[in-house]
Amino acid sequence: MDTLFQRAEITVAMVLAFIRLGAFFFVAPFPGVRAPGVARIVLAGGMAWAFSARLQPVAESELIACIIFEVVFGLAMGFSVQLVVHAFSLGGEAAGTQMGLGTPSYATPLESSVTVLGSLYTMTALAVFALGDGPSLMFAFLARMLEVIPPGVMTAAVDGQAVTIEAGRELLSLGLRAGAPVVSAVFAAQIVLAIIARAVPNLNMLVEGPTLTIGTGVVGLIASVQTFRPLVDEGFSDRLEDIARWVTL
Repeated sequence: MDTLFQRAEITVAMVLAFIRLGAFFFVAPFPGVRAPGVARIVLAGGMAWAFSARLQPVAESELIACIIFEVVFGLAMGFSVQLVVHAFSLGGEAAGTQMGLGTPSYATPLESSVTVLGSLYTMTALAVFALGDGPSLMFAFLARMLEVIPPGVMTAAVDGQAVTIEAGRELLSLGLRAGAPVVSAVFAAQIVLAIIARAVPNLNMLVEGPTLTIGTGVVGLIASVQTFRPLVDEGFSDRLEDIARWVTL
C-alpha cells in the first residue's frame, strides 16, 4: 500500500483532505444528497488532489484521531452551509401556509418533505446558487479552510453556544426576508377580504377567498423575483464568512 501511495504521489495530508471534503459534500446542499455518490467522491478527490500543493506534511502518530476530526469538521461545515437552504425552505413554508397551500408536500434534494412553496423556494435557491458564483465561492471557501486548519491539525476550538445562537438568528432572519413579499401580500388581501365580507354579507368567502388569496400570493412571488437572488448570494456568502470567522477565533 505504501508503494502504491508513493507511485501515485498520494500523501497522508491528501487522504485527510479527501476525508474532510467527502464529509462536507455528503451533507452540503451542492451538489446535494440526491447526487450520485460516485460524483461526490470524485469531486472530493479531485479537489483534494488540486489543493495538494498547499497541504502541509502530516505526522502519522495520531492518524485515527485526525480521521475522526476531519469527518466531524467536514460534516459540521456541510450542515452549516445547508442551513441557508433550510432558511429559504422556511420562508416558502410560511408563504405557502398563508396562501393555503400548506397541505401538499413534495420531496426535495435535501431528502426532506416540504410544501409546494417550500419546495419551490428550495429549488430556486439551489438553482441560483449553482448558476451564479456559488460553486466558485464554495470552492474558494474550502481551499481557505484547508489553509487555515490544515488536514491533521486539530485546533478548531469553537464556542458552540455562540455559534448556535448566531446561526439560528441568521436562519430566522433570512427565512422571514425570503417569505416576506408573499406573506405581506396575502396578509393585505385577507384584510381586504375582511372588509368586503363586512360590507357584503351575502358574498361567499369560502369560494372567493381562496382564489383571491392564491392570486395575491402569486403576485407576491412575482414581486419577490428581484430580491431573491441578492438574498441567496448574501445568505451563502455570509454563512461561509461566518464559518471561516468562527474557526479562526
